[in-house]
This record gives sequence, C-alpha cells and structure tokens, in this order.
Amino acid sequence: MYSAVFVAMAAWGLPALAKDYCVSPTAMQDDLPDDVAFEAVLRAAIATGGVCVLPEGTLVLTHYPAPLRQDFSPGSTQVVINLNNATLRGQGSATVIKGVSSGGFDVLSLNGTSNFNIENLALTVATSGVLSHGSNGISMTNGTHDIHIDHVQVSGLPYVQAGDHLDGGKAFTVQTGDYNKAVPMKNIYVQNSSARDVLIGFELDADTNGNAEPDNIVVDSNTFEGYLAGILFSFAQPMQPMAVFGAAVTNNAASGGKYGIALSRGRSYYLKANYAVLRDDLVRPMKDYGAVDSRQAILVWEVPYLTAELNTFQVTGAAGVYFLSGSALQTTTDVFRQNHFYGYPAQHAFLQKSSADYAATFDSMNAFN
Repeated sequence: MYSAVFVAMAAWGLPALAKDYCVSPTAMQDDLPDDVAFEAVLRAAIATGGVCVLPEGTLVLTHYPAPLRQDFSPGSTQVVINLNNATLRGQGSATVIKGVSSGGFDVLSLNGTSNFNIENLALTVATSGVLSHGSNGISMTNGTHDIHIDHVQVSGLPYVQAGDHLDGGKAFTVQTGDYNKAVPMKNIYVQNSSARDVLIGFELDADTNGNAEPDNIVVDSNTFEGYLAGILFSFAQPMQPMAVFGAAVTNNAASGGKYGIALSRGRSYYLKANYAVLRDDLVRPMKDYGAVDSRQAILVWEVPYLTAELNTFQVTGAAGVYFLSGSALQTTTDVFRQNHFYGYPAQHAFLQKSSADYAATFDSMNAFN
C-alpha cells in the first residue's frame, strides 16, 4: 500500500527507507501502549488488502485490536467481516506482540472475521494482579474462516481453572460460539509455528449442536509444547452426525503433559508424519481435563474416520503401565499404517479398551516397543 510513496521518493532523489514499516521502529522500543497507532495502520491495510509490516521490537497492546474482531451483543446483526486478505507480518522472533493487562486477554482475537494472514512474528502476554480469566495467543471464534497463520511463535500464556474447565493458555484456538452459528469455521491453516509455556499448542473446541460443522482445518509442520496437550480437537456431547468436518494434522512435533495429540470426537482426521510424545517436565497440577483419566501420547475417542500413518507416538519417564494406556477406539474405520509406538511393548499395551471394544485396523508395518 506504500509502494507509490517509495516510487515518488526515488523520483525526487530522496533516500529510500530500509523497510516499509507500518509502525515506527522507535515505537517498538519504548514499551508504551501502541494500540491507537496500530489500529489505524491495520485498518488501512485491511481497506486495501495490503500488508502491515512490523519492525523488530515489541508492540504493546492493552486491549483487543478492534479492526480484527467484532463485539457481538444480544440482538446484534450477525455477519462475518471480510478483512480483505490483508496481512500482518513481522521480522520473525525479533518482532513481538505483547498483550499487557491486569486480568488477561487474547493477544489477537479474530471474532467473526474472515480472510486474514498472520506471519513471521511472536506473541506473548504480561499480566499483573489476580487473573480474572486466561489469555490465548490467536483466538478464532464465531464464524471466523479463511485464516492463514504461518511462522508464529507463542509463549508465556496464563490460564486459570474456571469451574469445570480451564480458561486461556491456548496458543492457537478455534472455537464455535453463540453468534454466526450458520457460518462454518473452515479453511483455517496453522503452519510452521510453535508454542511453549502454554496449556495447549493448538485447540479446536466445537459444538455442532446448533453450529455449522468446521471443515478443512490444517495443522502442519508445527512444534507445540503444552502442559495439557500439544494438539487437541474436542467436540461437545451429544455429538451430532457429521457430513463434512475434516482435519489434516501433519508433520508436527506435539509434546504434552497429558496428551501429545488428542482427538475427542469429530468425523474425519488425517494424521501423517507427526511426532507425539508425553513429557514429565510438562506436567502441571490441574483438575482432570478430558474424557479419559490416563495420560496418552495419542488419544482417539469416538472418531469414525481416522487414517494415521508414518507417525511416532512416544511415552517417556519411569511411571510404568500408567503411561501405557493408549487410545479408546470405538469404530471400525480407523486405520493405523506404518506408525511407531515407543513405550508400548505390544499393541494390547497401546489400546486401553479390550479387543471387544474396537475394530480398528493395524497393518503389519506398525512397530511396538
């Protein structure tokens, strides 16, 4: 959007700037709130479908960036705002967006929006006082779709125990909500990204009792370390029959204190070339979260269509059989091909249920040791 400026500068014999930054490098170094300036340049980029490029340094946000979200209220018009395929781009890990608050909030909240790209930057949170709720890195809710996230690093997200669930702490989260229920949350890509010091690396939390099915969720080539899980997909009960939901989880390194990769309900998943591992150093005290009490490198719970191939599932530590529980497979169409199960000396050690409770296919190229 600023290319004409540089052409004019060259024509006038003026020195060209080193970078086409939308926020000044000075503002990224003073540790003061940048909300007003940032929102202005974001709106300009969205208006033209342009790119907002951040320099190295720390961008301090004290509230949700308004151009990226809607604040719904009862009775409000429900639409999804098109962000025009605009892009927010940093200089890699040297560009940090930091959410600063007393009670915690999501750093970047995409609420009821579509067609936006976030790439090459880092996200973190700083809080003071008693947390009223947790903080997420990038949250996508209420009909948000067609989002591309690439090379984003997330760390240091607080979470709180809120009744029967844990609030916040998710680096990347996709959640259905109370608005835009007929709009499917689809075409969401999280790639080449990472998370550490978080509760969950990537989470999809969907309720299809009244909401459209999510579809085409792609989680590829990421490195996630989560105190609860590296990657978690969860659908509310009662799970409605699904026709379209599909997710591809490929080439990820997913480490968790309780789950490496957890698939709790849904329809169709494709898992390929992932490394999912349980790690003792990620265990944190918390109330039980999930359908199964035991810790598992890979959990598959009420998933009718799963293909898992060329994955490595590993348990570590010296806690004995408690680490060897594995998956609850309750369908006849799940297929495991050429996977390696470390810490599971045999197939029966991997499977939590007895042979009468599952009929999944394990080909002869799966290895257990």
